[in-house]
Amino acid sequence: MRDISTAGTGAGSMIDSMARYFRNLFRPWKIVLWGVGTAYYIWGAYHYALPTWDVGVAVIMSLLCYLFAPMAIGMAMIGIMEKKGRARYLRMAASAAIIYFIGSGSYEIYNTIKLGYHPPTYWENLFYSIPVTIIAGLLWQFEGSLKDLFAAIGRVLSSRP
Repeated sequence: MRDISTAGTGAGSMIDSMARYFRNLFRPWKIVLWGVGTAYYIWGAYHYALPTWDVGVAVIMSLLCYLFAPMAIGMAMIGIMEKKGRARYLRMAASAAIIYFIGSGSYEIYNTIKLGYHPPTYWENLFYSIPVTIIAGLLWQFEGSLKDLFAAIGRVLSSRP
């Protein structure tokens, strides 16, 4: 697994890593899945009576999730696999910060500007959006087609006792 979170030190390797990351991210099944999720959040902005959920925050959060959650999950996975060292903890902290910003920080900033005060639904959003961000990041971090994803899931399920 090689992605933007494991980019080398040279400018060329970082550009190559970014290009590979975005090529993988813009697979048709991932774009469709993002579109369906975004459509649900936009629909929810109109149909749920929540003062902090509107079209603006739905689009901002879903776009940030799509673009950066897979990278954050990749960083966390590499950090988990590293045996020791400072880099492990830095990757994990950076991953947690990115996930927090996607799932809650952007929501807080948007709604604080919109409402003029900290959103009263902060905790509800935090407990819902952070797991959604992690799950979406895990899904979109997968390198392969939708068929490859289902085959990998099938292999994992069939190898269980």
